[in-house]
Formats: sequence, structure tokens, C-alpha cells
Amino acid sequence: MKIICSKSNLLKSVSISLKAVPSKTTMPILECILIDATTNQIKFTTNDMELGIETIVEGTIEEKGMVALNAKIFYEIIRRLPDNDVTIKTDEKFAATITCEKAKFNIPDSLKPISKEIGFLRFFLFPPKTHIKFPAVFILMFFLYSYTVTNSCSF
Repeated sequence: MKIICSKSNLLKSVSISLKAVPSKTTMPILECILIDATTNQIKFTTNDMELGIETIVEGTIEEKGMVALNAKIFYEIIRRLPDNDVTIKTDEKFAATITCEKAKFNIPDSLKPISKEIGFLRFFLFPPKTHIKFPAVFILMFFLYSYTVTNSCSF
């Protein structure tokens, strides 16, 4: 994944999304912000099992992808960057590199098992009669995403 956004747009979206990140939790995925650039929009999603927030950031998607990063660390990095375009790039191991002008931050993949399942969220076509086993984390992420979508709909 590789995306480019202005610092102001990024900071605004991250600070809004941060409101749904719990201060203490036993589930590491809830401390993360999901950066989803698999479609033509850049979405940031957070959830604390009661409140889910999804924001859309204006920016350029050079390579599509998805990654979960620790939300508070990500916010602190973005907050301290110079006012210019910010590039967020991930490698095949889901480690993120954030660059802006001469500043460069590397975030190792501390959520490796979770990130792999998030990478698995891409849509695949399976042959008929294929049996698939989903890890518990995948089911959790599906639930969190579904919960966010249903709570954001108004009837």
C-alpha cells in the first residue's frame, strides 16, 4: 500500500478516529486504526466495541492495500510532522514507513498475526465447494466492520 495525503487532512481524520480507541483493552486490535486503501477512497476505521468511527481522507492512492497501526503512535507521529504531504507506505510484511520532507518513521509490524488476517480481507474468487477456515481475528474484524456500518446508517 502507498498513499499520499496532506498533513492537515490526515491529522483531522486521525484525531476524529482516535475518539473510538479505548484507553485500556485486552484486545490489541482495538488499539489500532485500520487504514483501508483497497477502493478509490482512503478510509480510517476505529472501534471500541461500543462506538465505531470511519473517516474518509482526501489523498492519492498509488498502491492499494490495507494495514492496522497502533492509533496513538500513528497520531503522535502525524502530529509532529512538518506541514506538507505525507506518504504512508507498507511492505509485504505490513511494516509501515511514514515520510514527510526529511522526516522518516518506520513502524514495525507489532500486530503481525492480525495484519495478515486484515490483508486476507481482500476479495478472492474461490472455486466451488472450497472450504475455508477463518481465524478468530478475521471474524472479529468482520464483526467490527459490520457493527460500524450498521451504526452509521440512519433509518
